[in-house]
Amino acid sequence: PGRFTAPHRRQLGGLPPETVAKVTTSGVYQLRSLHEIPAESGGRSAVYFDCPNCIAEYAYGDAFISFRAPMGYDEDLPATLHNKVFVHVLRNQYSVAEYAAGTKLWATLGEGEGYVVESTGHHIRVCYVGEGSIIAVSSGTDTEIAQDHTASLCTKAVLPPAPPPSPVSTSACSNECIGNADYASDSMCDDGGPGSAFSACEYGTDCADCGPRPLSPPSP
Repeated sequence: PGRFTAPHRRQLGGLPPETVAKVTTSGVYQLRSLHEIPAESGGRSAVYFDCPNCIAEYAYGDAFISFRAPMGYDEDLPATLHNKVFVHVLRNQYSVAEYAAGTKLWATLGEGEGYVVESTGHHIRVCYVGEGSIIAVSSGTDTEIAQDHTASLCTKAVLPPAPPPSPVSTSACSNECIGNADYASDSMCDDGGPGSAFSACEYGTDCADCGPRPLSPPSP
């Protein structure tokens, strides 16, 4: 089905169960654009969590989070909604007969923006927006802690891991033969270290002839 929100597509069978994840613990989720065909693109089309009493007069609902880009059936999305994360509530049960179990749009979020679902304590933060989106969802009764948690989750999800530290050299090895450059690479060790024939160069600077030396010269 085209032109439907994520919860409506789920209800109409347009999103296979494996493409919609239920949020049960705090975590990071990668969303592809809702217009993409699930069987072709893989990944998640939406995530959702239980949202009881999210709307007055309704006994139960689900909060759905999805990402929409101006492509495919969404190509004519208004510019203000391009590449945004959508937060909807789906009304599953209701106590007022004339109301249908429809949806309500709570928020549209860009990269770095967040939204608090106060009735459940969930905080949703958009970590990254590109071809798809990375979001963090945290829950808890303390919304300030939940917001700090999603910020931390986003940092870990988006920033590449730090490169390993460069190995620390434990040897001296150069070929300048400091002090007597003419003696460098002459097939005789001239740096005054163990096994050297002469002491014409500074220690560790006749590597081609002496090989690598420990950083500290041995005690005499």
